[in-house]
Amino acid sequence: MRIYKDIYLNEKVVWLVILISITLNIYLFSEVRSYQVLVNNLKTIVLELEENMVGMENDNEKPSLIYVQVEGEVAKPGVYSFSGDVRVLDLLNKAGGFTESAKRAVVNQVRLLHDGEVIYIPSVDEEYDIYDSKSNLININRATINELMILDGIGEAKAKEIIKYRDANGVFRAKEDILKVSGIGPAIYDRIESSITVH
Repeated sequence: MRIYKDIYLNEKVVWLVILISITLNIYLFSEVRSYQVLVNNLKTIVLELEENMVGMENDNEKPSLIYVQVEGEVAKPGVYSFSGDVRVLDLLNKAGGFTESAKRAVVNQVRLLHDGEVIYIPSVDEEYDIYDSKSNLININRATINELMILDGIGEAKAKEIIKYRDANGVFRAKEDILKVSGIGPAIYDRIESSITVH
């Protein structure tokens, strides 16, 4: 009788161990699955964040538009917009190129343009003694409004201020005197200094 009791107790212990083992396996399996789901969710979130960051970087890299105006001897005078770096040559191409009357030799086609610039293309009939015959620099003591507007960063308003100052104070004795003109600061002077003369 005792032998049967021992066998019965041993069977109960075995079944109890098996039951505990099965329960633990089920619990661990569900925990592993939950962990895997959590990891997969985190990976998805990280990928979405990376895509958003790339999108923001691409937005920041988009070049801003600049607007420049061309007048005078071109096929289609007017205002044109560009993105990124643009040269006088690009503006001329967009405006349909020179007319037959254009004085091409005085136009620096490789110069970089800036937002708000006005480029004037003279005709062969226009008097261009504003250019120094040896250095091809613009003489700010003789240049007209349109001729001054050829300079980098000089629009109509600044050209008028230069003429106004010249009429009130006489000729510029040195290039640096142009800094005395209202609206002409060191930044603009640095852009035009190599293109102007007073002789």
